[in-house]
Amino acid sequence: MSALLIGADPEFFVRRDGVFISGHTFECGTKEEPLQTAHGSVQVDGLALEVNVKPSATRDEFVANILAVVDDLRTIVASSGCEIVAQPTALFSKEYMKSLPKNVRQLGCSPDFDAYTMGINNPPNGRVLFRTGAGHIHLGWTKDAKADDWDHFSACCDLARQMDYFVGLRTLIFDRDERRRMLYGKAGAFRPKPYGMEYRVPSNAWLASQELTETIFDASQAAFEYANAGGDLDNEFEGFAKMCLDKNITDWPKLCPDVAKEIVYAD
Repeated sequence: MSALLIGADPEFFVRRDGVFISGHTFECGTKEEPLQTAHGSVQVDGLALEVNVKPSATRDEFVANILAVVDDLRTIVASSGCEIVAQPTALFSKEYMKSLPKNVRQLGCSPDFDAYTMGINNPPNGRVLFRTGAGHIHLGWTKDAKADDWDHFSACCDLARQMDYFVGLRTLIFDRDERRRMLYGKAGAFRPKPYGMEYRVPSNAWLASQELTETIFDASQAAFEYANAGGDLDNEFEGFAKMCLDKNITDWPKLCPDVAKEIVYAD
């Protein structure tokens, strides 16, 4: 097993004069062909713009890579008098939504999986007037893995459940947005990747400060090490993280102090 590398693909909304606008008009590339920048790549994702952060081996490298590529994106939109905003949801008017191309409004480009049922998650409802900003985390520890390989898929499920404890629960403390989980971010959401796994539970709220960004890196690393050592917090605490994430229980440390003690390493 290779050393762990951690990347991310957070999404940002575009705002002009205090009003959110779609990012699809910016020359930022597509999912199939992202625009390469000096420090990574950027792409249009529905109404949002996404940055692809280079895989990082250390916390400092992770923070530096994020700051650099986000600055690339900020420079692109600033040329049009706009700013980028990292927040879990952004609201658009009904009239504005109707004016956008259908492919821009469409959600659910490809399915993700539920680490608890091991099945495919239901596609989101794209008819709502808000859109969500993700802060997905990519964990790489292998290469050329097949999505349909049972051993790899099972390992991803195990890791995603531990990530719910080490990372997902922590995000509830600083991200109390309930609307995003109407569409995305249910407990255990992940995609298997050739290099490892994409953990799809967090929003972009952890981009709010360097401290939170560092915590996300440390928490992801700890979850990987815990799972790799055979640990299983979900078995020990009987689905506690899933319940809290799916019900948006932000005061979970009061409900189960023992879980908080298990992940106190990053405080």
